[in-house]
Amino acid sequence: INDIPFKASDRATEYTISVPTVTKQVQTYSVNTSSQGNGTVTASPNQNVEVGKQVNVTVNPENSYELDKLIIDGQDVTQSVNNNQYNFAMPGHNVNVEASFKEKTYNVYTQTPVGGKLSVNKTSAKANETITVTAVANDDYELKSITYRDTAGIEHTVTGNTITMPASDVTVSATFQKKEDPDPDYSVKVNPAENGQITAKPTSAKAGDTVTITASPSEGFVLNTLTVTD
Repeated sequence: INDIPFKASDRATEYTISVPTVTKQVQTYSVNTSSQGNGTVTASPNQNVEVGKQVNVTVNPENSYELDKLIIDGQDVTQSVNNNQYNFAMPGHNVNVEASFKEKTYNVYTQTPVGGKLSVNKTSAKANETITVTAVANDDYELKSITYRDTAGIEHTVTGNTITMPASDVTVSATFQKKEDPDPDYSVKVNPAENGQITAKPTSAKAGDTVTITASPSEGFVLNTLTVTD
């Protein structure tokens, strides 16, 4: 209340009257946050928020989880969340913010091998799920190894034919190699001879095959020795 002095025009007397001063009261509201586990959600500011003020909502999923739904004031705004952030202007009432989280799903890629075929039973999986790998060699090939590479670029060797899915996309590879011939051909090498010529027919053969060695001495010479070594 302010005192305002004034002088009456008909008398030399001063009077004081009181005029009330009105102060405008600003209504504020609160933002209540909740989550269903596997992560948290926060809002800033969340108390004494005036109408029209921008509120920032941040979702914080736990490791191997991601946002499933973000519900604000009864509206699903999940598709508008960017880098786990969402902003809204405060309405003229209290606001409820609810977040739910789900396990992340990671991709399983395969590389096309040489000498065989490679497949997996899942093209996406959650962390710790089991991926079954099938590697089939072509004729004359055999499987050498199965490996997978994670998003960090680290290569892992697969034991057996299963992979325990890490918290990462993976690329699976298979290496095939030519089978060793159980009955290979061996070459027959003839060293040059002095004063004559030595030939072998055939020049390659399998174990147990007959190879004919022919010694042709030069004129005036006879064969002295003929040595065969392996």
